[in-house]
Amino acid sequence: MMIGAVERNPHLLPQWTYWAPSLIDTGDLEAATKTITATTEPGADDYSIAKTLPKPIDSRITARIISALLDLTIDTIPVDDTTLYCRVYVDAADADHMLFDLNWTTTGAKSAVQMTMVGTKEVIYNLLKDGASHTFKFRLWKAGTGTGIVISVVRLRYGVGVAGATYDFPILISHKGWVSFWYKVMRVPSGNIYGGLSTTTSASYLITGDSTAKTELTATHGESLHMSQGEVYFYVECENAVGLAYLYRMSVEFAR
Repeated sequence: MMIGAVERNPHLLPQWTYWAPSLIDTGDLEAATKTITATTEPGADDYSIAKTLPKPIDSRITARIISALLDLTIDTIPVDDTTLYCRVYVDAADADHMLFDLNWTTTGAKSAVQMTMVGTKEVIYNLLKDGASHTFKFRLWKAGTGTGIVISVVRLRYGVGVAGATYDFPILISHKGWVSFWYKVMRVPSGNIYGGLSTTTSASYLITGDSTAKTELTATHGESLHMSQGEVYFYVECENAVGLAYLYRMSVEFAR
């Protein structure tokens, strides 16, 4: 009796993908100091820089949330000046493309965070997740009749993750079958971070995760094997009101 060869079904073989969006950093855009004298929003950018966030090469992975952290240092506010205003746009200087709209009345290091997703800064979210280069445009002005407000640091960082003292599900994996998942989550500038997997966008249904408090310059990481019924969400939590917890890298193996 002849036994014929068994043909292997390619759809049943494991498939592997890797994604490392990491943290996109403009660096300090002000090499020295700058005196802000304009009393209305200027028509030209004070600073601008083009950056690209890598997108997943596998269409089963979706970035659901992209978050940003802005740092700015105000050195002096002279007599008769009262407020520094700062707006940051992506690609175009209009309301739909405005990432930050801020103002401060005191000196010192300032920070602000913003999450973008469907329903929140959605135009910007759709731009940043497309894998193309986009230009961040910084515009500053002041209120008052003084000699001008002096600044010395302007820096923006962003990535796939959450910002502020909150948690959410910044990544969706769409697959029915086995999912083997390894990840590394990092954060800036400090604070505790957490990561894990969930079958829904609810922290009550976490499958696995790392909930250990992390110290400066360390990360939370983990790995798991899960039978997915169609959707698996990646959970990230940040405990710093002006912090950013982001996906540094991940690898996923899919199997039926």
